[in-house]
Amino acid sequence: MLAHIPVAPQDSIFGLVQKYNEDTSPKKVNVVVGAYRTEEGEPYLFEVVRKAEKLLVAHEERNKEYLPIAGFSFNFSLTLTHSTLR
Repeated sequence: MLAHIPVAPQDSIFGLVQKYNEDTSPKKVNVVVGAYRTEEGEPYLFEVVRKAEKLLVAHEERNKEYLPIAGFSFNFSLTLTHSTLR
């Protein structure tokens, strides 16, 4: 049924991840995903992130709805303000 649809080109980010996984250097650093890891390869979570998560969960009025593409209107207005001042 979908055989007529051509295969999309590989996402460049996934290609970088594949190259990272294939690299055997013990000094390699994965900067693609934006995730930090310990020396043991375990995910590292900054304490400030833990605090922010607790603050977000504590707000009962928050829901799990998806944000619009522009994000929170408050953040969007701050972005516009800061970008126009430069």
